[in-house]
Amino acid sequence: MRRSVDLDAELETELSDVVSLTKEKPAVVIRQALRAGLPTVANRFQSTRPAGYFADDYGPDKERVALESAFGSSIQAAAAGRSSTITAAARRGSPVFSTSRP
Repeated sequence: MRRSVDLDAELETELSDVVSLTKEKPAVVIRQALRAGLPTVANRFQSTRPAGYFADDYGPDKERVALESAFGSSIQAAAAGRSSTITAAARRGSPVFSTSRP
């Protein structure tokens, strides 16, 4: 199928630069540019996918959930350990926790 395309001066200059670079005929370069660019143009006019469209394709990551729960429990254990250490030091009358000033 033959079609004619009107090119402005700037596009014609760019086309001639690419033709000289690739050593291809202008028709080949135009066809390649159309093939490369048509999906982009078509994509601009497609409607966006609704929220959750791909939800069934990506299930929960069991390994990540296990890692996050283990990390969370280690933080809680560390916090509990620090709390008991501070409480014990305060009961012993550690100078760090004394309320009297020198």
